[in-house]
Amino acid sequence: MRIYGSSFIADPYGRVLVEAPRDAEAVLVADLALGQREDWLTLFPFLRTRRPDTYAALTAG
Repeated sequence: MRIYGSSFIADPYGRVLVEAPRDAEAVLVADLALGQREDWLTLFPFLRTRRPDTYAALTAG
């Protein structure tokens, strides 16, 4: 069986830090700079600008 794609660990900016091989089992480990998350949220404040009041139309069934 061939499965396309592979597991990986990426930083908040989407840079792949480590990627599993496609032809073998693997355990992925990476050092993460947790401060990057705060930088990313400052640049892209999605949680502050979201509008939950507009979701009702999407969830109405």
